[in-house]
Amino acid sequence: MVGYNLNKRKINIMGIIILSIIIILGAAGIIGYNYFKQGLTTGVVAYGIFSLFIISALLELIPQIIHPYFAIITAISAGLNVHITLLFAILGSLFGSIIGFEIGRKQGLDFVCSLFRHKKLIQIFKFWEKYGYLFVLAAALSPLPYFPIVFGALRMPRKDFVKFGLIPRVIGLLILVYAPLYGLFNLF
Repeated sequence: MVGYNLNKRKINIMGIIILSIIIILGAAGIIGYNYFKQGLTTGVVAYGIFSLFIISALLELIPQIIHPYFAIITAISAGLNVHITLLFAILGSLFGSIIGFEIGRKQGLDFVCSLFRHKKLIQIFKFWEKYGYLFVLAAALSPLPYFPIVFGALRMPRKDFVKFGLIPRVIGLLILVYAPLYGLFNLF
């Protein structure tokens, strides 16, 4: 019984640490949007492709206004190789999404509720109840906010997250990069 209490206390402390990091990064992203956007551009140009992996992972882990699509467009516009840029963005996106999903599964809804404004969560839950996996699919394919941490907390099965979240996310990134190259629309 004592061991159980110690493990529960460790989990609570870990949750507080993770929550603190997410809140700090989220607040920094909201408060310093323009600064963060400029820093993102400078980081991708200065540090290259590996920074794109880190940036994509963090942007998927912590849902916010700036999306990994912006990092890809910045990297390609800066002259980085299109295919390598896409590869590292996909790897970072998958890594961040999986970590976020697993944090949501481990920490649960109480933890996730502490991360988001009440209004935002109500909106996410309404979409979840109304559209279910189609909501996950639409969020994954589009540049709209994507919430792997919430999907994990909602106990979405891992195989369904892969089918409706991760695979469509990769498809969305592929479309974003390759559609302009083949003249379907022009971003670059």
